[in-house]
Amino acid sequence: MTKAQAQAWPARRLPAEWEPAGAVLLAWPRADGDWALYLEDVRACYRRLLAALSALAPVLLLVDEPERVLLELGPELAALTRQPFSPPQPASANGSGAGGAAASGSSTTGSASGEPITGALAAPRLRLLASPARDTWTRDYGPITVLERQLERPTTATGARTTATTAAMTPAVARPGSRKEQPLLLDFSFNGWGGKYASAGDDAATTALHASGALGPVPLERHALVLEGGSIESDGLGTLLTTSTCLLAPSRNPQLDPSTLEAELKRLLGVERVLWLEQEALAGDDTDAHIDTLVRFCPNDTLVYVQGEPIAPLAHSAARERDAGSHSGAPGGSGERRTPAAHPRDGHGQPGAAPPESLLERQLRALRTAGGQPYRLVALPPGPPRHAPDDGRPLPATYANALFLNGSVLLPVYGDPERDADAVAAWRQACPEWRIQAIDCSALLLQHGSLHCATMQIPAAVFG
Repeated sequence: MTKAQAQAWPARRLPAEWEPAGAVLLAWPRADGDWALYLEDVRACYRRLLAALSALAPVLLLVDEPERVLLELGPELAALTRQPFSPPQPASANGSGAGGAAASGSSTTGSASGEPITGALAAPRLRLLASPARDTWTRDYGPITVLERQLERPTTATGARTTATTAAMTPAVARPGSRKEQPLLLDFSFNGWGGKYASAGDDAATTALHASGALGPVPLERHALVLEGGSIESDGLGTLLTTSTCLLAPSRNPQLDPSTLEAELKRLLGVERVLWLEQEALAGDDTDAHIDTLVRFCPNDTLVYVQGEPIAPLAHSAARERDAGSHSGAPGGSGERRTPAAHPRDGHGQPGAAPPESLLERQLRALRTAGGQPYRLVALPPGPPRHAPDDGRPLPATYANALFLNGSVLLPVYGDPERDADAVAAWRQACPEWRIQAIDCSALLLQHGSLHCATMQIPAAVFG
Protein backbone atom coordinates (compact mmCIF):
# COMPACT_ATOMS: atom_id res chain seq x y z
CA MET A 1 0.00 0.00 0.00
CA THR A 2 1.27 3.46 -0.86
CA LYS A 3 0.55 6.64 1.02
CA ALA A 4 -1.52 7.80 -1.95
CA GLN A 5 -3.84 4.86 -1.35
CA ALA A 6 -4.46 5.87 2.26
CA GLN A 7 -8.01 6.82 3.15
CA ALA A 8 -9.02 9.13 6.00
CA TRP A 9 -10.82 7.21 8.72
CA PRO A 10 -12.60 9.77 10.90
CA ALA A 11 -12.91 9.30 14.64
CA ARG A 12 -14.18 11.53 17.39
CA ARG A 13 -13.43 11.88 21.07
CA LEU A 14 -14.56 13.99 23.98
CA PRO A 15 -11.40 15.39 25.58
CA ALA A 16 -10.78 15.21 29.29
CA GLU A 17 -11.24 18.47 31.16
CA TRP A 18 -7.58 18.51 32.23
CA GLU A 19 -6.35 18.80 28.63
CA PRO A 20 -5.11 22.28 27.59
CA ALA A 21 -7.82 24.94 27.45
CA GLY A 22 -7.79 27.97 25.20
CA ALA A 23 -10.54 29.85 27.05
CA VAL A 24 -13.18 29.49 29.73
CA LEU A 25 -16.81 30.62 29.38
CA LEU A 26 -18.84 32.36 32.12
CA ALA A 27 -21.98 34.53 32.27
CA TRP A 28 -22.25 37.70 34.38
CA PRO A 29 -25.14 37.63 36.91
CA ARG A 30 -27.94 39.90 35.65
CA ALA A 31 -29.83 42.33 37.87
CA ASP A 32 -33.13 41.29 36.27
CA GLY A 33 -32.51 37.56 36.63
CA ASP A 34 -32.64 34.88 39.30
CA TRP A 35 -29.76 36.49 41.21
CA ALA A 36 -31.66 39.70 42.03
CA LEU A 37 -32.03 38.89 45.75
CA TYR A 38 -28.34 38.09 46.16
CA LEU A 39 -26.82 40.28 43.47
CA GLU A 40 -23.99 41.93 45.40
CA ASP A 41 -22.87 38.70 47.04
CA VAL A 42 -22.80 36.73 43.82
CA ARG A 43 -21.09 39.49 41.85
CA ALA A 44 -18.38 39.67 44.50
CA CYS A 45 -17.90 35.92 44.03
CA TYR A 46 -17.73 36.35 40.24
CA ARG A 47 -15.09 39.05 40.58
CA ARG A 48 -12.93 36.59 42.53
CA LEU A 49 -13.55 33.92 39.90
CA LEU A 50 -12.74 36.21 36.99
CA ALA A 51 -9.48 37.33 38.58
CA ALA A 52 -8.37 33.75 39.22
CA LEU A 53 -9.54 32.25 35.92
CA SER A 54 -8.17 35.01 33.71
CA ALA A 55 -4.67 34.28 35.05
CA LEU A 56 -4.97 30.73 33.67
CA ALA A 57 -6.88 31.19 30.39
CA PRO A 58 -8.68 33.94 28.51
CA VAL A 59 -12.22 34.42 29.84
CA LEU A 60 -15.26 34.82 27.58
CA LEU A 61 -17.94 36.55 29.64
CA LEU A 62 -21.54 36.50 28.39
CA VAL A 63 -23.39 39.72 29.25
CA ASP A 64 -26.59 41.51 28.29
CA GLU A 65 -25.06 45.00 27.78
CA PRO A 66 -21.25 45.08 27.49
CA GLU A 67 -20.82 48.80 28.18
CA ARG A 68 -22.84 48.70 31.39
CA VAL A 69 -21.22 45.49 32.61
CA LEU A 70 -17.79 47.00 32.05
CA LEU A 71 -18.70 49.54 34.74
CA GLU A 72 -20.21 46.87 37.01
CA LEU A 73 -17.00 44.85 36.91
CA GLY A 74 -14.97 47.64 38.48
CA PRO A 75 -11.75 49.21 37.21
CA GLU A 76 -9.38 46.32 37.98
CA LEU A 77 -11.40 43.74 36.06
CA ALA A 78 -12.32 46.20 33.32
CA ALA A 79 -8.59 46.66 32.73
CA LEU A 80 -8.31 42.94 31.90
CA THR A 81 -10.28 43.55 28.71
CA ARG A 82 -7.27 45.56 27.47
CA GLN A 83 -4.55 43.19 28.70
CA PRO A 84 -3.34 40.40 26.38
CA PHE A 85 -3.34 36.98 27.94
CA SER A 86 0.02 35.36 28.61
CA PRO A 87 0.55 31.92 30.16
CA PRO A 88 1.14 31.96 33.92
CA GLN A 89 4.53 31.29 35.45
CA PRO A 90 5.22 27.81 36.83
CA ALA A 91 3.59 27.25 40.23
CA SER A 92 3.63 24.57 42.86
CA ALA A 93 1.71 21.35 42.42
CA ASN A 94 1.07 21.52 46.15
CA GLY A 95 -1.08 24.54 45.49
CA SER A 96 -3.05 26.53 47.99
CA GLY A 97 -4.66 25.98 51.31
CA ALA A 98 -8.32 26.49 52.01
CA GLY A 99 -7.80 30.22 52.04
CA GLY A 100 -7.11 30.22 48.30
CA ALA A 101 -3.56 31.62 48.17
CA ALA A 102 -1.44 29.79 45.62
CA ALA A 103 2.04 28.48 46.31
CA SER A 104 4.90 27.81 43.89
CA GLY A 105 6.09 24.74 41.79
CA SER A 106 4.76 22.77 38.72
CA SER A 107 3.73 24.25 35.40
CA THR A 108 0.31 25.77 34.87
CA THR A 109 0.80 26.48 31.17
CA GLY A 110 -1.44 23.71 29.88
CA SER A 111 -1.76 20.27 31.35
CA ALA A 112 0.00 19.52 34.62
CA SER A 113 2.88 18.19 32.54
CA GLY A 114 3.50 21.69 31.16
CA GLU A 115 2.03 21.24 27.66
CA PRO A 116 1.72 24.75 26.20
CA ILE A 117 -1.57 26.50 25.70
CA THR A 118 -1.93 27.18 21.98
CA GLY A 119 -4.03 29.78 20.25
CA ALA A 120 -4.70 31.89 23.34
CA LEU A 121 -1.77 34.31 23.29
CA ALA A 122 -3.41 37.01 21.14
CA ALA A 123 -6.63 37.06 23.16
CA PRO A 124 -7.38 39.57 25.92
CA ARG A 125 -7.57 38.19 29.43
CA LEU A 126 -11.28 39.09 29.57
CA ARG A 127 -13.69 39.55 26.68
CA LEU A 128 -17.30 40.70 27.10
CA LEU A 129 -19.80 39.26 24.62
CA ALA A 130 -23.44 40.27 24.22
CA SER A 131 -25.63 37.22 24.73
CA PRO A 132 -29.29 36.21 25.10
CA ALA A 133 -28.32 34.01 28.08
CA ARG A 134 -30.21 34.84 31.27
CA ASP A 135 -28.84 32.20 33.62
CA THR A 136 -25.25 31.88 34.76
CA TRP A 137 -24.72 28.12 34.54
CA THR A 138 -22.70 27.98 31.30
CA ARG A 139 -21.61 24.42 32.03
CA ASP A 140 -25.05 23.21 31.04
CA TYR A 141 -25.86 25.30 27.97
CA GLY A 142 -22.40 26.18 26.65
CA PRO A 143 -20.72 24.37 23.74
CA ILE A 144 -19.38 20.86 24.23
CA THR A 145 -16.25 20.42 22.14
CA VAL A 146 -15.25 17.15 20.54
CA LEU A 147 -12.05 16.51 18.62
CA GLU A 148 -12.18 14.67 15.31
CA ARG A 149 -9.13 12.76 14.20
CA GLN A 150 -8.21 11.85 10.65
CA LEU A 151 -6.87 8.35 11.17
CA GLU A 152 -5.13 7.17 8.02
CA ARG A 153 -5.67 3.51 7.23
CA PRO A 154 -4.46 1.86 4.04
CA THR A 155 -6.93 0.74 1.41
CA THR A 156 -6.87 -2.21 -0.93
CA ALA A 157 -6.36 -1.79 -4.64
CA THR A 158 -10.13 -1.68 -5.07
CA GLY A 159 -10.49 1.07 -2.49
CA ALA A 160 -11.94 -1.16 0.25
CA ARG A 161 -10.69 -0.67 3.78
CA THR A 162 -8.14 -3.14 5.03
CA THR A 163 -8.88 -5.96 7.39
CA ALA A 164 -8.48 -5.49 11.11
CA THR A 165 -5.26 -7.51 10.97
CA THR A 166 -3.71 -5.33 8.28
CA ALA A 167 -4.96 -2.15 9.96
CA ALA A 168 -3.41 -3.22 13.22
CA MET A 169 -0.05 -3.35 11.43
CA THR A 170 -0.48 0.29 10.33
CA PRO A 171 -1.05 2.49 13.41
CA ALA A 172 -3.32 5.51 13.16
CA VAL A 173 -1.49 8.72 12.39
CA ALA A 174 -3.29 10.81 15.00
CA ARG A 175 -3.62 10.04 18.68
CA PRO A 176 -5.35 11.86 21.54
CA GLY A 177 -3.87 15.32 21.88
CA SER A 178 -2.41 15.27 18.36
CA ARG A 179 -2.33 18.43 16.30
CA LYS A 180 -4.17 16.47 13.62
CA GLU A 181 -7.29 16.57 15.78
CA GLN A 182 -9.84 19.03 14.45
CA PRO A 183 -12.32 20.62 16.90
CA LEU A 184 -16.08 20.52 16.42
CA LEU A 185 -18.51 22.43 18.65
CA LEU A 186 -21.72 20.66 19.67
CA ASP A 187 -24.76 22.66 20.70
CA PHE A 188 -27.20 20.38 22.49
CA SER A 189 -30.73 21.39 23.39
CA PHE A 190 -31.13 22.89 26.85
CA ASN A 191 -34.61 22.76 28.42
CA GLY A 192 -33.98 24.23 31.87
CA TRP A 193 -33.01 20.99 33.63
CA GLY A 194 -36.04 19.06 32.49
CA GLY A 195 -38.47 21.97 32.17
CA LYS A 196 -37.99 23.31 35.70
CA TYR A 197 -37.10 26.83 34.53
CA ALA A 198 -37.47 29.09 31.48
CA SER A 199 -34.56 28.41 29.15
CA ALA A 200 -35.08 29.96 25.69
CA GLY A 201 -32.31 32.56 26.07
CA ASP A 202 -29.85 30.07 27.50
CA ASP A 203 -30.64 27.55 24.77
CA ALA A 204 -29.81 30.20 22.15
CA ALA A 205 -26.56 31.28 23.83
CA THR A 206 -24.16 28.89 22.08
CA THR A 207 -25.49 29.72 18.63
CA ALA A 208 -25.11 33.42 19.40
CA LEU A 209 -21.60 32.89 20.79
CA HIS A 210 -20.55 31.07 17.63
CA ALA A 211 -22.11 33.75 15.41
CA SER A 212 -20.11 36.43 17.26
CA GLY A 213 -16.88 34.96 15.90
CA ALA A 214 -15.42 34.51 19.38
CA LEU A 215 -14.81 30.82 18.67
CA GLY A 216 -13.27 31.42 15.27
CA PRO A 217 -14.09 29.35 12.18
CA VAL A 218 -14.64 26.08 14.05
CA PRO A 219 -17.90 24.51 12.83
CA LEU A 220 -20.93 24.21 15.11
CA GLU A 221 -23.44 21.36 15.07
CA ARG A 222 -26.86 21.84 16.63
CA HIS A 223 -28.52 18.71 18.05
CA ALA A 224 -32.04 18.11 19.28
CA LEU A 225 -30.81 15.80 22.04
CA VAL A 226 -31.24 17.38 25.47
CA LEU A 227 -27.87 17.19 27.22
CA GLU A 228 -26.22 19.31 29.89
CA GLY A 229 -22.46 19.55 30.26
CA GLY A 230 -22.60 18.96 34.01
CA SER A 231 -24.31 15.62 33.45
CA ILE A 232 -21.33 13.94 31.78
CA GLU A 233 -17.68 13.25 32.64
CA SER A 234 -15.04 12.11 30.13
CA ASP A 235 -11.61 10.59 30.71
CA GLY A 236 -10.57 11.66 27.19
CA LEU A 237 -9.91 8.05 26.22
CA GLY A 238 -13.39 6.85 25.32
CA THR A 239 -15.13 6.39 28.68
CA LEU A 240 -18.10 8.52 29.77
CA LEU A 241 -19.43 8.63 33.34
CA THR A 242 -22.98 9.77 34.06
CA THR A 243 -26.08 9.19 36.17
CA SER A 244 -29.24 7.51 34.98
CA THR A 245 -31.18 9.75 37.36
CA CYS A 246 -30.48 12.71 35.12
CA LEU A 247 -30.00 11.36 31.61
CA LEU A 248 -32.94 8.96 31.73
CA ALA A 249 -35.32 11.46 33.34
CA PRO A 250 -38.54 11.51 31.26
CA SER A 251 -38.42 15.32 31.24
CA ARG A 252 -35.34 15.34 29.01
CA ASN A 253 -35.45 12.84 26.16
CA PRO A 254 -38.69 10.87 26.65
CA GLN A 255 -38.64 9.60 23.07
CA LEU A 256 -35.42 7.64 23.64
CA ASP A 257 -35.15 4.36 25.49
CA PRO A 258 -31.95 3.78 27.48
CA SER A 259 -30.16 1.77 24.78
CA THR A 260 -30.98 4.31 22.09
CA LEU A 261 -29.83 7.18 24.29
CA GLU A 262 -26.55 5.41 25.00
CA ALA A 263 -26.05 4.80 21.28
CA GLU A 264 -26.58 8.52 20.64
CA LEU A 265 -24.04 9.47 23.30
CA LYS A 266 -21.50 7.16 21.70
CA ARG A 267 -22.20 8.46 18.21
CA LEU A 268 -22.18 12.17 19.01
CA LEU A 269 -19.42 12.24 21.63
CA GLY A 270 -17.24 9.50 20.18
CA VAL A 271 -17.15 7.50 23.41
CA GLU A 272 -16.83 3.73 23.50
CA ARG A 273 -18.15 3.05 27.00
CA VAL A 274 -20.83 4.64 29.15
CA LEU A 275 -20.62 3.96 32.88
CA TRP A 276 -23.98 4.59 34.57
CA LEU A 277 -24.45 5.41 38.24
CA GLU A 278 -27.91 5.26 39.77
CA GLN A 279 -27.88 7.95 42.41
CA GLU A 280 -30.28 10.40 43.94
CA ALA A 281 -29.38 14.06 43.87
CA LEU A 282 -27.76 15.84 46.79
CA ALA A 283 -30.13 17.72 49.04
CA GLY A 284 -30.96 21.01 47.33
CA ASP A 285 -29.70 19.94 43.91
CA ASP A 286 -32.18 20.73 41.11
CA THR A 287 -30.26 19.06 38.25
CA ASP A 288 -31.48 15.51 38.96
CA ALA A 289 -28.04 14.40 40.14
CA HIS A 290 -25.50 15.84 37.73
CA ILE A 291 -22.37 13.76 37.85
CA ASP A 292 -20.24 16.87 38.50
CA THR A 293 -21.84 17.20 41.94
CA LEU A 294 -20.95 13.62 42.89
CA VAL A 295 -17.98 12.04 41.10
CA ARG A 296 -15.19 13.40 38.89
CA PHE A 297 -12.63 11.83 36.61
CA CYS A 298 -9.02 12.74 37.37
CA PRO A 299 -5.82 11.79 35.53
CA ASN A 300 -4.32 8.34 35.97
CA ASP A 301 -7.56 6.36 36.31
CA THR A 302 -8.56 8.22 39.46
CA LEU A 303 -12.07 9.10 40.64
CA VAL A 304 -12.80 11.67 43.34
CA TYR A 305 -16.23 11.35 44.92
CA VAL A 306 -18.39 12.82 47.63
CA GLN A 307 -18.33 10.69 50.75
CA GLY A 308 -20.99 10.40 53.40
CA GLU A 309 -23.80 12.26 51.63
CA PRO A 310 -27.46 11.13 51.83
CA ILE A 311 -27.35 9.36 48.48
CA ALA A 312 -29.19 6.14 47.69
CA PRO A 313 -29.96 4.01 44.62
CA LEU A 314 -33.22 4.77 42.86
CA ALA A 315 -36.19 2.77 44.05
CA HIS A 316 -37.57 2.21 40.55
CA SER A 317 -34.62 0.42 38.96
CA ALA A 318 -31.63 -1.77 39.63
CA ALA A 319 -28.20 -1.31 38.12
CA ARG A 320 -28.27 -2.19 34.43
CA GLU A 321 -25.70 -3.97 32.34
CA ARG A 322 -25.67 -1.99 29.08
CA ASP A 323 -23.44 -2.96 26.21
CA ALA A 324 -22.21 -6.21 27.71
CA GLY A 325 -18.57 -6.12 28.60
CA SER A 326 -18.27 -2.32 28.36
CA HIS A 327 -19.97 -1.20 31.55
CA SER A 328 -19.67 -2.28 35.14
CA GLY A 329 -22.64 -1.29 37.24
CA ALA A 330 -23.27 -1.60 40.94
CA PRO A 331 -25.76 -3.95 42.52
CA GLY A 332 -29.27 -2.59 42.65
CA GLY A 333 -30.73 -1.56 45.99
CA SER A 334 -34.10 -1.65 47.64
CA GLY A 335 -34.51 2.11 47.34
CA GLU A 336 -34.64 2.57 51.11
CA ARG A 337 -32.86 5.68 52.30
CA ARG A 338 -29.84 4.86 54.41
CA THR A 339 -28.55 6.90 57.33
CA PRO A 340 -25.86 9.21 55.92
CA ALA A 341 -22.32 8.16 56.61
CA ALA A 342 -20.66 10.43 59.14
CA HIS A 343 -17.84 12.80 58.29
CA PRO A 344 -15.19 12.42 60.99
CA ARG A 345 -15.87 16.00 62.15
CA ASP A 346 -19.63 16.24 61.72
CA GLY A 347 -20.59 15.19 65.21
CA HIS A 348 -22.04 11.81 64.19
CA GLY A 349 -20.03 8.88 65.42
CA GLN A 350 -16.55 8.86 66.89
CA PRO A 351 -14.13 11.66 65.94
CA GLY A 352 -11.62 10.47 63.40
CA ALA A 353 -13.50 7.23 62.73
CA ALA A 354 -13.74 6.29 59.06
CA PRO A 355 -17.33 6.46 57.82
CA PRO A 356 -18.88 3.21 56.64
CA GLU A 357 -18.77 2.50 52.92
CA SER A 358 -21.56 4.41 51.19
CA LEU A 359 -23.79 3.08 48.46
CA LEU A 360 -22.04 5.40 46.02
CA GLU A 361 -18.70 3.89 46.97
CA ARG A 362 -20.06 0.40 46.36
CA GLN A 363 -20.97 1.37 42.81
CA LEU A 364 -17.61 3.02 42.18
CA ARG A 365 -15.71 0.02 43.47
CA ALA A 366 -17.57 -2.14 40.94
CA LEU A 367 -16.48 0.03 37.99
CA ARG A 368 -13.50 -0.98 35.86
CA THR A 369 -11.24 0.95 33.53
CA ALA A 370 -11.16 0.11 29.83
CA GLY A 371 -8.20 -2.12 30.68
CA GLY A 372 -10.22 -4.04 33.27
CA GLN A 373 -8.60 -2.56 36.37
CA PRO A 374 -10.37 -0.92 39.33
CA TYR A 375 -10.24 2.84 39.54
CA ARG A 376 -8.19 4.58 42.18
CA LEU A 377 -10.75 6.18 44.51
CA VAL A 378 -10.21 9.33 46.56
CA ALA A 379 -12.98 10.42 48.93
CA LEU A 380 -14.00 14.05 49.36
CA PRO A 381 -15.59 15.26 52.58
CA PRO A 382 -19.30 16.04 52.42
CA GLY A 383 -20.04 19.69 51.90
CA PRO A 384 -21.02 21.63 55.02
CA PRO A 385 -24.76 22.00 55.68
CA ARG A 386 -25.96 25.22 54.08
CA HIS A 387 -29.47 26.73 53.82
CA ALA A 388 -30.91 29.69 51.97
CA PRO A 389 -31.39 32.73 54.23
CA ASP A 390 -34.80 33.64 52.81
CA ASP A 391 -36.70 30.34 53.03
CA GLY A 392 -34.35 27.83 54.69
CA ARG A 393 -34.20 25.50 51.68
CA PRO A 394 -31.12 23.21 51.63
CA LEU A 395 -28.24 24.20 49.35
CA PRO A 396 -26.04 21.60 47.59
CA ALA A 397 -22.51 22.38 48.81
CA THR A 398 -20.16 19.90 47.15
CA TYR A 399 -16.39 19.72 46.79
CA ALA A 400 -16.72 17.64 43.62
CA ASN A 401 -17.69 20.76 41.63
CA ALA A 402 -14.12 21.80 40.83
CA LEU A 403 -12.65 22.93 37.51
CA PHE A 404 -9.47 21.68 35.85
CA LEU A 405 -7.81 24.58 34.02
CA ASN A 406 -4.30 24.58 32.58
CA GLY A 407 -2.39 23.03 35.44
CA SER A 408 -4.66 24.17 38.26
CA VAL A 409 -7.70 22.73 39.98
CA LEU A 410 -10.03 25.56 40.96
CA LEU A 411 -11.79 24.21 44.05
CA PRO A 412 -14.96 25.71 45.55
CA VAL A 413 -14.88 26.09 49.32
CA TYR A 414 -17.66 27.20 51.63
CA GLY A 415 -16.34 28.91 54.74
CA ASP A 416 -15.93 25.77 56.83
CA PRO A 417 -12.19 25.77 57.65
CA GLU A 418 -11.89 22.12 58.62
CA ARG A 419 -13.89 20.64 55.77
CA ASP A 420 -12.44 23.07 53.25
CA ALA A 421 -8.92 22.03 54.31
CA ASP A 422 -9.88 18.35 54.07
CA ALA A 423 -11.19 18.95 50.54
CA VAL A 424 -7.95 20.66 49.49
CA ALA A 425 -5.99 17.70 50.89
CA ALA A 426 -8.16 15.17 49.07
CA TRP A 427 -7.83 16.92 45.70
CA ARG A 428 -4.09 17.22 46.29
CA GLN A 429 -3.98 13.47 46.87
CA ALA A 430 -6.00 12.81 43.71
CA CYS A 431 -3.97 15.22 41.54
CA PRO A 432 -0.48 15.48 43.06
CA GLU A 433 0.99 17.23 39.99
CA TRP A 434 -1.67 19.95 39.93
CA ARG A 435 -1.92 23.22 41.82
CA ILE A 436 -5.04 23.32 44.01
CA GLN A 437 -6.51 26.81 44.20
CA ALA A 438 -9.42 27.25 46.61
CA ILE A 439 -12.04 29.94 46.00
CA ASP A 440 -14.95 30.75 48.31
CA CYS A 441 -18.08 29.98 46.31
CA SER A 442 -20.65 30.14 49.10
CA ALA A 443 -22.69 32.71 47.17
CA LEU A 444 -23.08 30.40 44.17
CA LEU A 445 -24.98 27.93 46.34
CA LEU A 446 -27.85 30.39 46.62
CA GLN A 447 -28.96 29.40 43.12
CA HIS A 448 -28.06 25.73 43.68
CA GLY A 449 -24.77 25.62 41.79
CA SER A 450 -21.05 26.04 42.31
CA LEU A 451 -17.78 26.71 40.49
CA HIS A 452 -17.87 23.95 37.85
CA CYS A 453 -21.51 24.71 37.07
CA ALA A 454 -20.61 28.35 36.39
CA THR A 455 -17.79 27.60 33.92
CA MET A 456 -17.22 25.80 30.63
CA GLN A 457 -13.70 25.24 29.36
CA ILE A 458 -13.07 25.63 25.62
CA PRO A 459 -10.22 23.36 24.45
CA ALA A 460 -7.09 25.01 23.11
CA ALA A 461 -7.61 23.32 19.73
CA VAL A 462 -10.58 25.63 19.07
CA PHE A 463 -8.21 28.60 18.92
CA GLY A 464 -5.66 27.10 16.62
